[in-house]
Amino acid sequence: MDAAQTGLNLQEVENAARTSVGEAITRLAGDYSKAASFDNASMLTQLATLAGSLKADIPGDAKAIVARAQVDLDGSAKRLKALNDVAGRWRQLRAQGTRDPAVEARVNQVMAAIVSAGSVEPNPFDAAAMTAQDRAALGTLVAAWIEIQGQLLPGQRRAVTIALRGPPSADANTSTLLADVAAELQRQGFAVTTGAAGADATFVLSLSAPAIEEGGINSDGLFQRRASTKGTLQWSYSGRSADLGTITGVGADRDKRVITEAALRAAAAEVGKTLLAKVQGA
Repeated sequence: MDAAQTGLNLQEVENAARTSVGEAITRLAGDYSKAASFDNASMLTQLATLAGSLKADIPGDAKAIVARAQVDLDGSAKRLKALNDVAGRWRQLRAQGTRDPAVEARVNQVMAAIVSAGSVEPNPFDAAAMTAQDRAALGTLVAAWIEIQGQLLPGQRRAVTIALRGPPSADANTSTLLADVAAELQRQGFAVTTGAAGADATFVLSLSAPAIEEGGINSDGLFQRRASTKGTLQWSYSGRSADLGTITGVGADRDKRVITEAALRAAAAEVGKTLLAKVQGA
């Protein structure tokens, strides 16, 4: 069946298609000029390709914006390739336990191009372009970035894993303290690993078995008990360590049977504060 039999005028259909694609480009170009996004950039360039296949002209006032969208897409692809490349090099360094100033400098360059200062989130354009592999590479570099800096900002905590270590043998009070510290660090936004896990942790926090001391009765008539632990913090990548000293928490209650647990919770809270002072420079 030919065009005459169907009543269709193919020339008119083609002209209508050219008009429609031109109008769509003009509309999207206007949106893109106000707020550039990965989705609109992708659609603009796809429509420009369609216009070419239809032998349709791109509207004059949209040509520069279409060209800019293509430049933006190319720039994002280049940044994400650099992200994956340097993430792979960083993983090799971590596995070898070595440092390379050139790689560290490249990590800083790539992260500065993708992530806003003080954040762990990529800019919206690159974020929309990211695949699962890109996201994994970003996670690797956020941790690398923090390790290289040696400090972090509150918004970066959720990208950090802390390996929590206790003494080789742990009694009930030690186990309770470690569990309370893990809960406190998680409340602050960190990921926490214990035991043999944590080879990729940014920091390693080591705590001694707690010493428990009676604290008499306070001004409110409550029984007091002190729990003290000694701590050290190590930066996994650089190997730098900090002595956290003796950290003490005081628990108080009318019931002597629960004040040891209260003292251990208080000590855990103090451990969390002390760690933040070291890694955030607070």
